[in-house]
Amino acid sequence: MERKTAIAFVIIFAAYFLLFMNRQPPPQQPGGDSLAVVPPQLPVEPQPVPELPAEDTTRMVISNWDGAPAPGDTSEFVLSSTRSRMRFHNPGGVLKQLDLLKYLDLNRDHDLDLIPSIERARSALGLTLVLDGRTIDLQTQAWKITAPNDSTLVMETRVGEQLHITKQVHISAEAYAADVQLAFENLTATPLNIDYTIYGPCAMVEETAARGAGVGATYGKTYEGGADVELITRSDVQKAEGRTLAHPDMASFVGLANAHFATALIPRGERPFGVRFWAGPEEDDDAVPPPHGVFKARLHTGLEYRNVDLPGGEVTKHNFELLGIPKDPEILEKYKDIGLDQLRDLGWFASIGDVFLSILDVLYGLTGNYGWAIILLTVMIRLLLHPLSRFSQKNMQKMQLLAPKVEEIKKKYEGKTSKEAKGAMNQEVMALYQSHGANPMLGCLPMFLQIPIFIGLYQAILSSLKLRQQAFLTIGDWVWPVDLSLPDQLFTLPFTLPWPLETSSLNLLPLVVMVVMFVQQSITPKAKDPQQQATQKMMKFFMVFIAVFFYNLPSGLLLYWGTSSAIGLAESVFVKKSLAAANLGGTTSSAPVVSESKAKVAPEQTPSSKSRKGKKKGKKKR
Repeated sequence: MERKTAIAFVIIFAAYFLLFMNRQPPPQQPGGDSLAVVPPQLPVEPQPVPELPAEDTTRMVISNWDGAPAPGDTSEFVLSSTRSRMRFHNPGGVLKQLDLLKYLDLNRDHDLDLIPSIERARSALGLTLVLDGRTIDLQTQAWKITAPNDSTLVMETRVGEQLHITKQVHISAEAYAADVQLAFENLTATPLNIDYTIYGPCAMVEETAARGAGVGATYGKTYEGGADVELITRSDVQKAEGRTLAHPDMASFVGLANAHFATALIPRGERPFGVRFWAGPEEDDDAVPPPHGVFKARLHTGLEYRNVDLPGGEVTKHNFELLGIPKDPEILEKYKDIGLDQLRDLGWFASIGDVFLSILDVLYGLTGNYGWAIILLTVMIRLLLHPLSRFSQKNMQKMQLLAPKVEEIKKKYEGKTSKEAKGAMNQEVMALYQSHGANPMLGCLPMFLQIPIFIGLYQAILSSLKLRQQAFLTIGDWVWPVDLSLPDQLFTLPFTLPWPLETSSLNLLPLVVMVVMFVQQSITPKAKDPQQQATQKMMKFFMVFIAVFFYNLPSGLLLYWGTSSAIGLAESVFVKKSLAAANLGGTTSSAPVVSESKAKVAPEQTPSSKSRKGKKKGKKKR
């Protein structure tokens, strides 16, 4: 394989690293207690505040509150819609668990637990209050909880004789979201000023071992004429521990997201001072055993309010929306005004990814299986690229035929190191190529065209809800792979593979891809040039690197790459045979090409010339 082909391989994977491993930019750190201050402060149109059901005077008392902490009280209360189920916990009146009822977990035996019920320092809808210089953690305080109806909870607590706080949660029958209202009643006649933090989504299930597709924190910013979303990795959250990302009047939501789902706390009306993030120790992430390699990321979020004025004897209300949704384009589009739609990001080649998903849907309708749909899509792509691949291989055959002449030109300039000599040599080589219709740059063109296809398909497969839990092959109770959006874990190993694999599962498709590419490399004609020979040897080791690099990628993507490589191998054999039949390859390529400048052309010997020579010899004999 030529050096430029090897370079093309390197570019493909370098592009992958650049686009996906480092796609989430860390927040800037200007110093002080603020990680990112966004000037200027722009006015934001207030969002409409949803009307919550009025309190029922005949409501049932579920949990009594006596104004003191109740560490032994572990009461739980549930609100449900047809789409989600929310489990609240006392003390604290906090959300401990959020289930999506139309989706299953990776084991397919429970509803998807989007916010896992694990022990953690903070929980969604928990409150921390600063009053008169005192910090009060209301998560440890008992709340009086009542239920006006099956879709509403009202939680109440007091802070001494100064404040009465009411937290009301209402969930509609068909909603993914719950409306939340905080009411601060100043029980005194004098004005009060408070700072408070309401916690957003805390902890989330990571669903995939694919690189760059774990749980990340996120928040939105609105500005005049649009909205943006920022993604923050776990390491960035750890750097931001205890600090506030200040976006006065601009923070539109805070939440967590994984490959297929998102959670968010959205202020409706009064905007917060900024957003906050916390991260628990990685070793406390409650690792789930293989084969899925799923863990519950302890990332915590919050909205911070400062200098909230509470007039004496009056009630001040703040409204929110608590959201737990699949990253379905139609659902996300409803939250475009706050930038939540940008959580479904297909990268630089988003349009290509959307086209692929549309084609896959059509092929799925024909086959009833997304695995076969991916194979058919691969065949279609290879058929479209076949004329270019054939032209490229024909060009490579011409280059092989011209290799001896190129070597003669190089020997002609051997020992000449000046720029003029090198320029003259390159011009002479290019003139030789042009005179025979060859172009050294065309050999890599089909591979370069596959870069956007590879990246677009990667993002489409990784983020598509429709491919989640879609199996390629099922034989009885045996399913392989379990999920086209996950690595194809054939079976679990009794040990953990070392870095950079870091998994306990045997993934088959990366090994199949490596073998196919190794066979394709082995049938490539061996180069005579020492430099090209070294490149070919390097490519054999490069196959191992490919297997390692692809090991934890989604099986749907590897199904495409493996099928494409197998078709490319068959295509290469077919094209070489057809070119050999047309006298452009085969034995012709191995025949030496003699330089016109040094060849000694013998005079043509015709039958008449041979007879004349015979007559002369006969005269001498007589």
